[in-house]
Amino acid sequence: MMKEEATSNLFAVPAVVLTVLVMVVACQAPAPPPPDWSAQNGPLIETYISVWNSANFDELDAVMATGFVRTEPGVSGGANNLDEMKEMMASFRSAWPDTQVTLDEAHYMENVGVLLWTFSGTNTGEGATPPTGKPAEISGISFFRFADGKITEEHVRYDTASMYGQLGFTLVPPGAESG
Repeated sequence: MMKEEATSNLFAVPAVVLTVLVMVVACQAPAPPPPDWSAQNGPLIETYISVWNSANFDELDAVMATGFVRTEPGVSGGANNLDEMKEMMASFRSAWPDTQVTLDEAHYMENVGVLLWTFSGTNTGEGATPPTGKPAEISGISFFRFADGKITEEHVRYDTASMYGQLGFTLVPPGAESG
């Protein structure tokens, strides 16, 4: 009988330990859900897009950091602070007064957002190029950074060749300029 008791005790100890572990794990409170980053940062982007569409530049003060930086390769630049961003937007809107930006898709993480958007407008005013009177529509992507409840950076990418093509500009191959 002694041998049976020893064997039975040998299996009882791990079973008790396993039962206690299961009870401890099962009794823990569930992990809190992750923050809803779209609820936190989405309204900032909604205001930003609204300003592109309305030209109410003062609304940017509530959603953008004063040190905001925007990069846009292949274009005369971007902006190195909020005031430069307002100037850039005003200049763009003077060339494209009927500007409409539509948010097609948005993905948010803790301090970043990736947005797919579509721009449409008619080039009727002076800007980087003479006005053509022609409409254009392009899609693009913006990568945003957020800090302290404000937009701090935007990195923009879109197909400038498509936009200029819609305006009637053509590319001239190297060496073909002389004629």
